[in-house]
Amino acid sequence: MTRFRAFTAWAALAALAASTALRAAPAIAAPAPAAASQADRATAAAAAAAAPAPREEEAGAQALFEQILRRVSTYKDFQARFVETSESRAGTGPARESGQVFFKRPDLWRWEYTDPERKVVRVRGQEAEIAIEGDPQVSRYDLGAGDGPSGIGALLSGGEALSRAFNARFEKGVEPQAPVLRLDPVTLSDEYEYLLLRVRRADLAILEVVIVDPGGNRLRFQFEDLRPDRGLSDALFRFTGGASPEARPRAPSADAGKP
Repeated sequence: MTRFRAFTAWAALAALAASTALRAAPAIAAPAPAAASQADRATAAAAAAAAPAPREEEAGAQALFEQILRRVSTYKDFQARFVETSESRAGTGPARESGQVFFKRPDLWRWEYTDPERKVVRVRGQEAEIAIEGDPQVSRYDLGAGDGPSGIGALLSGGEALSRAFNARFEKGVEPQAPVLRLDPVTLSDEYEYLLLRVRRADLAILEVVIVDPGGNRLRFQFEDLRPDRGLSDALFRFTGGASPEARPRAPSADAGKP
């Protein structure tokens, strides 16, 4: 249903920060190498000396992830343009939407979609509201305890505690100035398998977040023109209507509205 599409993006990411326990990845012993010539062994030794050890590389990725979270946690508020794309493994064409996102601490969000359909998703703590242009009905949802400050909202609002929920490593074959971190959750989830985070190294700005579910489907957010500390008004995040608290449904699951 169209009504649930904007909210699905939020609901699909709501469980990303559920765990705060850090679990070390088990070491895997490499197989014994085959016999090689002295020249081959010398070449291999030189290559090994030049390349960073896997554990050192993983530590560097985790350190970068923590730096990113610390940086964005200093923003009192921000606004940015975004493009949201749902990519199905079934081969259907990607569904693309775009607009602006606004955030104000501690837990106020406004996702303002302008193309192809105009709608606004407001989130205040554990409650969300969806208003679609041309539809007089405004829907309100209870996100449930613990769901509000997680998911993509947790990444964009920052805080070092989130780093304990993921093991980070660098993706290969990307630009050094715009590295991509693969974030594997410490605790397995039915909602997602891993997350990709692309950043601009110069200022640690988040450029892209990709959520990959166990079925191989992807939900991609691309960000640009992020402007922090704008002094955003509370009026941007004010609810406009909707059902009374006792009549509000729980948020739809991550599969709601999907083909």
